[in-house]
Amino acid sequence: MIFYFLMDYFGNLQSGWSSGWSFSGTASDYLFEFLSVAIPLAEVIWMMFGKRRIVLEENADRILNLKVKSPKYLLTRS
Repeated sequence: MIFYFLMDYFGNLQSGWSSGWSFSGTASDYLFEFLSVAIPLAEVIWMMFGKRRIVLEENADRILNLKVKSPKYLLTRS
């Protein structure tokens, strides 16, 4: 939710609070578009590795009512 708020906030800062969003091809437009894609993509990639992935998989198994084994992240030490 914070991401969507920031997207609206920065979009309104860029084009004005009373006008609609427009893409005029300026450097700030490209920067905003790049950051809108790069930040969530970096977060998804970061969550796909290590203990974070194991925790996400176990939580998904719990939500889907699948058989959950003992937490792997508690068994490994790093």
